[in-house]
Amino acid sequence: MLLVQERRFPVARRIAQLLLEHCDGIVMDGWASYWIGEIAETIDDRDSPDKRGRFTGWLESFVRAVRGHARERNQPSTTTEAARQALAMATEFAFQERSDAP
Repeated sequence: MLLVQERRFPVARRIAQLLLEHCDGIVMDGWASYWIGEIAETIDDRDSPDKRGRFTGWLESFVRAVRGHARERNQPSTTTEAARQALAMATEFAFQERSDAP
Protein backbone atom coordinates (compact mmCIF):
# COMPACT_ATOMS: atom_id res chain seq x y z
CA MET A 1 0.00 0.00 0.00
CA LEU A 2 2.86 2.34 0.81
CA LEU A 3 4.28 1.91 -2.70
CA VAL A 4 0.90 2.80 -4.21
CA GLN A 5 0.63 5.88 -2.00
CA GLU A 6 4.16 6.98 -2.87
CA ARG A 7 3.43 6.74 -6.59
CA ARG A 8 0.42 9.01 -6.05
CA PHE A 9 2.51 11.61 -4.17
CA PRO A 10 3.24 14.05 -7.06
CA VAL A 11 -0.48 14.50 -7.71
CA ALA A 12 -1.24 14.66 -3.98
CA ARG A 13 1.33 17.42 -3.55
CA ARG A 14 -0.15 19.55 -6.37
CA ILE A 15 -3.65 19.14 -4.98
CA ALA A 16 -2.45 19.95 -1.46
CA GLN A 17 -0.86 23.16 -2.73
CA LEU A 18 -4.22 24.18 -4.20
CA LEU A 19 -6.02 23.34 -0.95
CA LEU A 20 -3.53 25.43 1.01
CA GLU A 21 -3.97 28.36 -1.38
CA HIS A 22 -7.75 28.25 -0.97
CA CYS A 23 -8.19 26.88 2.57
CA ASP A 24 -9.88 30.09 3.75
CA GLY A 25 -12.82 29.04 1.58
CA ILE A 26 -13.06 25.52 3.05
CA VAL A 27 -15.34 24.93 6.04
CA MET A 28 -13.32 22.89 8.55
CA ASP A 29 -13.77 21.27 11.92
CA GLY A 30 -10.98 20.42 14.34
CA TRP A 31 -9.92 17.28 12.48
CA ALA A 32 -9.78 18.98 9.10
CA SER A 33 -7.76 21.80 10.66
CA TYR A 34 -5.39 19.24 12.15
CA TRP A 35 -4.86 17.47 8.81
CA ILE A 36 -4.38 20.69 6.82
CA GLY A 37 -1.84 21.74 9.46
CA GLU A 38 0.07 18.48 8.99
CA ILE A 39 -0.03 18.97 5.22
CA ALA A 40 1.17 22.58 5.47
CA GLU A 41 4.04 21.68 7.81
CA THR A 42 5.32 18.78 5.74
CA ILE A 43 4.58 19.57 2.08
CA ASP A 44 8.21 20.49 1.38
CA ASP A 45 9.74 17.78 3.59
CA ARG A 46 8.87 14.52 1.84
CA ASP A 47 12.26 13.03 1.02
CA SER A 48 11.59 9.33 1.55
CA PRO A 49 9.01 6.85 0.24
CA ASP A 50 7.38 6.36 3.64
CA LYS A 51 7.04 10.12 4.19
CA ARG A 52 5.51 10.57 0.73
CA GLY A 53 3.12 7.71 1.40
CA ARG A 54 2.01 9.18 4.74
CA PHE A 55 1.50 12.60 3.14
CA THR A 56 -0.88 11.08 0.60
CA GLY A 57 -2.82 9.48 3.45
CA TRP A 58 -3.04 12.80 5.26
CA LEU A 59 -4.58 14.39 2.18
CA GLU A 60 -7.18 11.63 2.09
CA SER A 61 -7.88 12.11 5.81
CA PHE A 62 -8.36 15.84 5.25
CA VAL A 63 -10.93 15.18 2.53
CA ARG A 64 -12.84 12.71 4.73
CA ALA A 65 -12.85 15.19 7.61
CA VAL A 66 -14.15 18.09 5.50
CA ARG A 67 -16.82 15.99 3.81
CA GLY A 68 -17.90 14.43 7.10
CA HIS A 69 -18.18 17.81 8.79
CA ALA A 70 -20.27 19.21 5.94
CA ARG A 71 -22.53 16.15 6.00
CA GLU A 72 -22.99 16.34 9.80
CA ARG A 73 -23.87 20.04 9.63
CA ASN A 74 -25.89 19.71 6.41
CA GLN A 75 -23.98 22.63 4.91
CA PRO A 76 -21.66 23.20 1.97
CA SER A 77 -18.02 22.28 2.50
CA THR A 78 -16.75 25.41 0.74
CA THR A 79 -17.59 29.09 0.56
CA THR A 80 -15.72 30.07 -2.62
CA GLU A 81 -15.60 28.67 -6.14
CA ALA A 82 -11.80 28.27 -6.05
CA ALA A 83 -12.04 26.27 -2.81
CA ARG A 84 -14.86 24.16 -4.27
CA GLN A 85 -12.73 23.29 -7.29
CA ALA A 86 -9.68 22.44 -5.16
CA LEU A 87 -11.76 20.27 -2.84
CA ALA A 88 -13.42 18.55 -5.81
CA MET A 89 -10.00 17.61 -7.15
CA ALA A 90 -8.93 16.37 -3.72
CA THR A 91 -12.13 14.35 -3.34
CA GLU A 92 -11.70 12.72 -6.72
CA PHE A 93 -8.09 11.90 -5.81
CA ALA A 94 -9.03 10.50 -2.39
CA PHE A 95 -11.81 8.25 -3.64
CA GLN A 96 -10.39 7.04 -6.95
CA GLU A 97 -9.68 3.36 -7.35
CA ARG A 98 -6.09 2.45 -6.62
CA SER A 99 -4.30 -0.47 -8.15
CA ASP A 100 -2.25 -2.40 -5.62
CA ALA A 101 0.01 -3.74 -8.35
CA PRO A 102 3.58 -2.38 -8.33
